[in-house]
Amino acid sequence: MRARQHRRHDRGQGLSSLDTVVTAEAPEGIELVLRPAGIVARAYAFLIDALIRGTILLIASIALGSMNRLGGALFLILLFLIEWLYPVLFELMPGSATPGKRAVA
Repeated sequence: MRARQHRRHDRGQGLSSLDTVVTAEAPEGIELVLRPAGIVARAYAFLIDALIRGTILLIASIALGSMNRLGGALFLILLFLIEWLYPVLFELMPGSATPGKRAVA
């Protein structure tokens, strides 16, 4: 059985017309009312997380810069790990969100 979803504008709390409420009914019959994040909140969260990742990579590039080719190889491995594991590690932690998501929530 598919979850029933519909969207409606929530004008009762004085929010802008772009804010929507998504209601979904779970297979158990429980109605879930969710408010997805807007594009501005998502952009702020992305920028905060990008600044954190960029700072880590900048410090690593300064530290590994004097190691020539080995430093370059280690930097590329670190770049891969940061880009792929940064969101995963934070989603698995008790807060279940990256620092950027927590800052705008």
